[in-house]
Amino acid sequence: CAFSGAKLGGDGAAVAATVAARLPIQTNVAPSAPRFCGFSGARLFSTAAAPAPGKRVASKLSMLMNKPNIFAESTMLANKYNSANLGQGFPSYGAPDMLATYLTQENVTDIRPNGGFAFQYSVPGGSFQLRDVVASHYSEALGYGPPAAPYGAPELKESSTTSAVPPLTRDGVLVTVGGQEAIYTALSAWTDPGDKVAALTPCYDGIFASASLQDVEIVGVETRPDPEGKQGWSWDEAELRAALKDARMFYITNPSAPTGSCYSVDELNQLATILEDYPDVVVVADEVYHHAILNGAEYNHVSSFLRDRTLSVFSAGKSFSCTGWRVGFIAGPPDLVGPCRLVHTAINFCPATPMQHALTALYTDGIQSFVTANSEVLNKKCEKLCHVLGKAGFTVHRPDAGYFVVAEVPASLRERAGTDCDVELAKWLTMEVGVTALPLTPFYTAPPSDPSRVFLRFAFCKDDATIGL
Repeated sequence: CAFSGAKLGGDGAAVAATVAARLPIQTNVAPSAPRFCGFSGARLFSTAAAPAPGKRVASKLSMLMNKPNIFAESTMLANKYNSANLGQGFPSYGAPDMLATYLTQENVTDIRPNGGFAFQYSVPGGSFQLRDVVASHYSEALGYGPPAAPYGAPELKESSTTSAVPPLTRDGVLVTVGGQEAIYTALSAWTDPGDKVAALTPCYDGIFASASLQDVEIVGVETRPDPEGKQGWSWDEAELRAALKDARMFYITNPSAPTGSCYSVDELNQLATILEDYPDVVVVADEVYHHAILNGAEYNHVSSFLRDRTLSVFSAGKSFSCTGWRVGFIAGPPDLVGPCRLVHTAINFCPATPMQHALTALYTDGIQSFVTANSEVLNKKCEKLCHVLGKAGFTVHRPDAGYFVVAEVPASLRERAGTDCDVELAKWLTMEVGVTALPLTPFYTAPPSDPSRVFLRFAFCKDDATIGL
């Protein structure tokens, strides 16, 4: 990298060697097969928005142009029927008041009293100050050594600890434009067209669009709920191994989105053992809901079991109920993060600088009091929604974390609606009952294996009036 002579990812030779070893160039790769989606109706592009005759659109857009947008369709239907919208997962009760205190005059004034600029570019991939405090915050939780400097230090100095494991440092942190860009960037850096990514499903559907744009195939490994409605969704080891056999990457959401399950120590140990047999697979752990733990559930980061091969994805928007700030993070070994920084720099260069300054101050002051208070608020809302759904006859799979409750639709309701299709049930619920939920099938790569069980996803990160239905 020729940027002022600096290397974007630490030791440039080490990054280049890692990329060469893990990412051989492929050519003449056939496009991957189209992915399943059961949600019919509105498309991202209507007929009126289709390309004019003779205009050639990139073939990689075909999936996005033809695949329905479940969020747009459900919201349009909810607005049309004045339904209580529990479909989209944004906090309608608003961000905490304390968050505004970090958008201070100091942070939004271009020439800052302590040096630097708030209205200009930061360095590529995020300011040193923000990357330092994020590294300090996550270092030990992700399986690295104690942080090398206290929050707010202008730069990390050599650690004085005797830990055999080095700390996470700024070279292992990338600041992105939200968690979605972090996923897209990781895919761009560590997969080629035609590659396969094994993913535990149901999962965050944004990875399907990101993979489609890069002609990468998502191979779903279905997790299945406890038959009695208890907490936890589990995978089948044989199915997981079959998906990992030809995979370049493994994608896991933890806490799971949309089910809200937190994987146990035993499950993560099992996963680490399985992945020992697939040493070239890069792990992407999407952990954007890790600050929304409910009811004291146990939580462990994937990286604490698979540190040397894991890229952890976080979201300030999800952590602090400010999804419009659009700031996310990738944290991991510098040899894995370095190529991601190259991709990010080519696309965005850096996130919005004022938000970076505000988050630096927030992490410097410490966020635990806010995280605890926010979890208490979400837990009360979750309890309320679970109670309402239980009274309505749903079998509720209570989440460990996140913004959503997945509930099994009772046979009596399916009979009233005249369908066993979750897509049609979600529409019927909006039009006839006045409650909007999302079907679960769009969060899979293929139809779930047990068609006799039908699930819907309800968001509880809403104001009390909406949750009360």
